[in-house]
Amino acid sequence: MDRGITGAQYKVYVVQTNVRVLQACLLMASDPGDLVLDPTCGSGTTAYMAEQWGRRWTTIDTSRVALALARARIMGAR
Repeated sequence: MDRGITGAQYKVYVVQTNVRVLQACLLMASDPGDLVLDPTCGSGTTAYMAEQWGRRWTTIDTSRVALALARARIMGAR
């Protein structure tokens, strides 16, 4: 079933954003090489998409669980 842009397809974190939403925002609001800031890292969707589309990124979170999830996700990115 195609969920469109309503929620993350393979959710691993409670507030994970749909990658299609982030991709649209990232491509519309930045150019390759731009720096993208995500002050609420969560599962790292923003950093994951930034990595895939050639943007530099920095992210912040206070949760060790969120940072561990984000690190694992980003290390597995193409």
